[in-house]
Amino acid sequence: MKRIVVFLSIIFWTLLVSPQNTKTPKSSESTPGNVIQHPTDPTGARLSALEKRVNELEKAGKVSEKPANATSDRLAALEKKVSALEGSVSFSKYLINQKQNKYETIQLDPSSRTFQRIDGDVSTFLVLVDDVSPYLNGYRIKLKIGNPSDAQFSNAKLKVRWARSYDFSNYSAESYKQWESSIQEKEVPLNDNLVAGSWNSVTVDLVPCAANEMGFLELSITTPSVILHSMN
Repeated sequence: MKRIVVFLSIIFWTLLVSPQNTKTPKSSESTPGNVIQHPTDPTGARLSALEKRVNELEKAGKVSEKPANATSDRLAALEKKVSALEGSVSFSKYLINQKQNKYETIQLDPSSRTFQRIDGDVSTFLVLVDDVSPYLNGYRIKLKIGNPSDAQFSNAKLKVRWARSYDFSNYSAESYKQWESSIQEKEVPLNDNLVAGSWNSVTVDLVPCAANEMGFLELSITTPSVILHSMN
C-alpha cells in the first residue's frame, strides 16, 4: 500500500510541475485592471481522479487484509491439530510396543520388594529389587534374579535405563521427545552364571544418578549362552 501512495504522489507532483501546467495562456489585449482569464485547467480534475483512485485502493487493501488474517488463523489452527494428532499417534505406538514387548523390558520400582517376570532370549526369569543405597554420585541397586528353569545361563547381560518419571497425563510429542533424550543407560555384564532353580544376586551401580532420576527404571536381559545337564 505504501508503494501505491508513493507512486501516485510522484504522478501528482509531476503533473503540477509539467510545462503544460505552468505555461501562461494567450489572451486578447489586456489592459491595466483587467484579469487574465486562463483556459480550463485539467490538473484539478486529474488530481480529484487520482485521489479517488487512491481511496479505492486503500479500501481494497483493507478489505484484502481480512481474508489474509483469516487464512493465517486457519493455518495456525491446522498446525495445532496436526501437532496434536502426531502426539496421539506417537503415544499410541508407545502403548502398542509396550503390549507387544510386555516382558522383554520391565520397569522396576525401587520401593517395592515384589518380583516381576522378564523374558530373555530363550527363557523367563524373575526379578526383584532387594536394596537401594547411595553410592558415589549415584545409587547402588542390589537385584535378585530368579532362574526357575533347569538350565544355567552364562555370559548374561543386563541393560538398565533410567530417568525422571514422565507425566503421561500431560503428554505431547515434543515433551516426550525431550524426556526420551534425557534417558541414561548402561550394560551390566554378569560375571557369574545364573544358576538353575535359584535366586542370583546382581549389583547394578547407577552413576551419575540423582534421586529424582529413578522415577523411570527399566531393565532388560540377554542370555546368549545356555548350560544344560548332559544325559549319560
